[in-house]
Amino acid sequence: MEPIGIMRAVKVWRAANAALESMPLSRRNAGHGKLVTYAPAIICWEACRFLPPRELHVSASEFRWDDAVETRVGYATLETADRLIRRYENLEKGRHKYIQKAPRLSLWKDLVS
Repeated sequence: MEPIGIMRAVKVWRAANAALESMPLSRRNAGHGKLVTYAPAIICWEACRFLPPRELHVSASEFRWDDAVETRVGYATLETADRLIRRYENLEKGRHKYIQKAPRLSLWKDLVS
């Protein structure tokens, strides 16, 4: 394992979180958009699944990590956030009690499956 993987992972994490922070407050802090506030890690994880984990620590990787971070991670994160929020809206219609429902593992499985 080479330290380059740690640097890549940090860049990816920062880019994904920056994308979430760029979402309008009205979208991420109201209603089902609270998913962004309370579960950014699952959104970032789901959004970054296109990245090749076996190449993360390979310094001579053919995958273009810098290009992916600069052009794809942010877009993928925003798309994933919108998709998961829509799915959450469909699963939990109407007013919801996020704090009561969030601990249920089935909710998270339903959102990312």
